[in-house]
Parts: sequence; C-alpha cells; structure tokens
Amino acid sequence: MPADPATIPIRTATGARVDLVRNPDPAKGGKQDETNDLLAEVLASQEAILGALSLVQAGVDLIAPATALQPVAPSDATVLTGVRAIYVGTGGNLVLTIGGQDVTLNNIADGTLLPVKGVTKVKLVTTASNIVAFK
Repeated sequence: MPADPATIPIRTATGARVDLVRNPDPAKGGKQDETNDLLAEVLASQEAILGALSLVQAGVDLIAPATALQPVAPSDATVLTGVRAIYVGTGGNLVLTIGGQDVTLNNIADGTLLPVKGVTKVKLVTTASNIVAFK
C-alpha cells in the first residue's frame, strides 16, 4: 500500500508508531498544536540518541559502573570528561553544563549521588561543595 503523501510515519520515544500529518486541516479534525507537540517529542528523542551516540564514539561505556573518582572544584574553565555521576558531599545549589547548556539543580541535599552523564563543567556559581565526579 503506498504511503499517504500527507503524513510522515514516525516512532515516538515510547516506540509507538504515529503518522505525523503534514499541514493538518482543522476542518478534518487536525490540530497544528498536536503536530508541533509530536514533532518536539521526536526531536527530543533524536537529541538523546545523538548524545548517547557521541559518548559511545568517545569510548564511554554507558553501562559499566564508575572506575575512577575525581574531586571537582567548581570552575567555569575546567572541562570534565567521561562523567557518569556527580556526588555532592555538602548540599546546596549545583550548576552543571550538560550538552553545552547550563542546568541549575537547587537545594541538593548532603550526600546526594546524581546519576548524570555528559557533565562537562561544574560552574563557579555552585554553592554545593565536596563534589566528586564518578567516571
């Protein structure tokens, strides 16, 4: 059966098959907002896959546990590689660079282990201390 030229078959992050409608017609029940939401989900899934692929290409095993620990002093210049998790000894706010974007995690408790991969920086504005990178 030929593909409908008005739709684009895709798979969502959950694996469901969905036909993305090109230029939905409101008269036929199509809604542009639904198409935009679905497209955003597809793009987010693609970014996650590409991020994992770049770690694999860099030689980072995504399944194995950490094999090294590195004390981390907050810095806007120091670049971290191969981080699998971040341990926060003394709580506070943690500002991380992940995938080129700064992310602020507020009110992290003492002794918290955060399973975050792809961290490249622990920014200077971080108020948490006794930070250790699990690699």
